[in-house]
Amino acid sequence: SPNIFSASSRPVFYAEGKQFWSDSEDVSQIIAEIKEKGVEYVVDNDRARRKYQYLEGFGEALQNDPDFELIYQKTPQPGYKISIYKVKQK
Repeated sequence: SPNIFSASSRPVFYAEGKQFWSDSEDVSQIIAEIKEKGVEYVVDNDRARRKYQYLEGFGEALQNDPDFELIYQKTPQPGYKISIYKVKQK
């Protein structure tokens, strides 16, 4: 079962994975925890940022970090963009 960082349990359920969530509200700290805890996938979406406003800038931070690879992105309608990143294994 993959470890997945996601604000919603829905993608974790369909991937038959385990959900990882951080208590931190600092994007840099969250990214550091994702790397330290063996998370394999990160789901970033517009709806999560509406609920957890501190995640603003999270997607950009993932895009600019060489340890993350964008593997899926879709915007079915404005305000519903979803991006999935794979954490590169070292």
